[in-house]
Amino acid sequence: MPKDAPPRWDRRMQQRLARGEAAALGELYDRFASLVHSLAHRVLDDEDAADQVTRDVFGHVWENPQSYDPKDGSMRAWMARLTHRRAVHRLRQEESAALADGEGTAEELELKVHRAAAVARADYIVTSMPAPLREALELAYFQRHDYRQTASRLSITEDEARRRLRLGLQLLSTANTVPGTGPGSGLDTGTGARDFGGGL
Repeated sequence: MPKDAPPRWDRRMQQRLARGEAAALGELYDRFASLVHSLAHRVLDDEDAADQVTRDVFGHVWENPQSYDPKDGSMRAWMARLTHRRAVHRLRQEESAALADGEGTAEELELKVHRAAAVARADYIVTSMPAPLREALELAYFQRHDYRQTASRLSITEDEARRRLRLGLQLLSTANTVPGTGPGSGLDTGTGARDFGGGL
């Protein structure tokens, strides 16, 4: 994932987009396209649909740069939030169409959407975390490092690694507040906590 841009970069990018600088959009795309596409794909599980959501997100940013306010957070987090909303909306549309064609039930539709929303929210939470927390969580959660290995990789103390992982997991666990999630939903932060070297 790309490193966090400094707040000055976010403000400057918003200003350049507001002036209609095509080069700014290209720079934004280079920085965030892989993030947007991967978040959309996590929700939709479809390459073409993720491609369309990616185009929609960057189209929205180009046409509405004023809708981003640096005071509300980083541009990275804003882009992730846009992607989350559009991807879940698209999934709901697709599932509603399938339901109209007699495929599945309304309950199955809602469960699928809620589960996808929980996964998307988890991705968004990780994306929006301060870089030190996100780096520690990515090492532990995605690369299966324990807290000692995480501390070594990040050149921090083991106590600091534990603190970052604990806080990161607390934030990530809020994704489960989406109705319809739980075991089998594709999001199980409780298991992840036990796998981070124990005793977090």
